[in-house]
Amino acid sequence: MDHLRIEVKPEDGSTDVEYDDAGKVVRIPLSALSGEGARRTKLVLFTCNKCGGRTARLVNPVAWEQGVVFGQCGTCEVWHVLQARNKKIYEEVRYKDEPQAQEQEQAQREEQREEEQAGEEAEAALQGPREEGGRSQGRVPEGGAQQ
Repeated sequence: MDHLRIEVKPEDGSTDVEYDDAGKVVRIPLSALSGEGARRTKLVLFTCNKCGGRTARLVNPVAWEQGVVFGQCGTCEVWHVLQARNKKIYEEVRYKDEPQAQEQEQAQREEQREEEQAGEEAEAALQGPREEGGRSQGRVPEGGAQQ
């Protein structure tokens, strides 16, 4: 069984984590664990399903447990969903820029508009015909006086 080694990466101003597949070594700069990178303390190693490249990334453990985590392949730069606990967020992001989603969104807006219009027409029918000034044009009930 191959073991994965973790080493401190020499500081070069970058907070990027490196993975050496040949040596099975993950190199993490200390600067990645302080300052802006302090929230990202969970190490994730993943294999790209497009190119087969292995990539190591530091991620936010709260996002990992409760939200959605995306990671970019270090070899071919394709983005992957690494963890998706909150499917609603994932679906919203996933379909936002696809043409099918735009068509679906347009259809939903039209359907909503039609429902609103039908509701307004039904409400107007229940209220009966109106004259200018908002008074009803209906007949005067027997024994009653029109105002």
